[in-house]
Amino acid sequence: MPQSPNPNPHLDIAVPSPLLTVAQTAERLQLSPRSIRRLIETGALTVHRLGRAVRIAETDLAQFLKGNRNI
Repeated sequence: MPQSPNPNPHLDIAVPSPLLTVAQTAERLQLSPRSIRRLIETGALTVHRLGRAVRIAETDLAQFLKGNRNI
């Protein structure tokens, strides 16, 4: 079934990968929520702000981890 054209192409925004809360991100990285907020404040971790809510896309988290890997 073909998709109907978007009536407003300016609003054609791709939804990122699943979004995580600061607490969920902290749990995954075994860090405190405060440590995650510090990473956000310094710009090291990219976030999506939805009003007062802060969310981290799984793809952004993966990119952060890839960029901070030491071998």
